[in-house]
Amino acid sequence: MKPTHPPRSEAIFFGALPFNIVRAVDGTAGTTTAEVAVGVAPNKSKLVKAYYLPGSALTANDTDYATITVSRYTAAGDSKTTIATVTTKITGGTGDWTAKVPVAITLSADNAVAAGALITYEVAKAGSGVALPAGSLVLVLSDAR
Repeated sequence: MKPTHPPRSEAIFFGALPFNIVRAVDGTAGTTTAEVAVGVAPNKSKLVKAYYLPGSALTANDTDYATITVSRYTAAGDSKTTIATVTTKITGGTGDWTAKVPVAITLSADNAVAAGALITYEVAKAGSGVALPAGSLVLVLSDAR
């Protein structure tokens, strides 16, 4: 008897392509993270989930905060587009972080990723900034064929 498999969308979701980027704690509250390449989409995809899993707590502030931005480039390496972003602000941001509790990163309406597209992330700071704790940035792509 031939084994049965779940429909393709379920198989892809449960076997989704996660990018798990472990990053060290910021050197100082004002230390930014220049754009870092995360990986290349192996096929036409869609970013379906993005979150940061902090190793320790973070206290939010509306003046001194960080912005995490996830972007994509075309397969040709041009035309940078934001596909997810979040701030650590109290108002309109994540608020305080608790160690080992995932922090959702808001997906953009245009979160499609072409086959061969480069995916990156960066961290900007406002005011005096805030030190992001060491942790993992997790991006989950689903097949969008």
